[in-house]
Amino acid sequence: MRKYDVQETDAADLVQDVLLAVSKDVARFEHQGYPGAFRGWVKGILINRLRNFWRVRDRRREARGDSNIEEWLAELENPNSEFSHLWNEEHDRYVMRHLLELVKPHFAPNTWTAFYRVAVKGERPRVVASEMQVSPNSCIATITFPSPRQLEFPCMC
Repeated sequence: MRKYDVQETDAADLVQDVLLAVSKDVARFEHQGYPGAFRGWVKGILINRLRNFWRVRDRRREARGDSNIEEWLAELENPNSEFSHLWNEEHDRYVMRHLLELVKPHFAPNTWTAFYRVAVKGERPRVVASEMQVSPNSCIATITFPSPRQLEFPCMC
């Protein structure tokens, strides 16, 4: 919302409006079978709400001719635009961050640390293994295939 010069209080109203629209229409959402379908549907709702926001609340910018909002919204609407790719990357980081926080408590601390350093931060397994004083094979196996004993909750296999 910062890209669109939306004030914090207006942004809260827009978010509430989008969430209300999603909650009302989610039963009618039909997944099209491709990754990101739901995200794209929600993004479409946001784009429409932003258009309405600018149409109703800030005609002064349009009158002065200094509004690029339609260009920005068209770029966001285009799934191949750089802005759309940034939107998707930000969304993926947000989801990943929250998923990691959800699963973290279910792993032993050493297992989690090794996984996070190698899989998320991109550190070399040999370096992580050396610093954690475990064998490189053990480090890689732990990250790739944690055993039920490494988990702090029962295996649901």
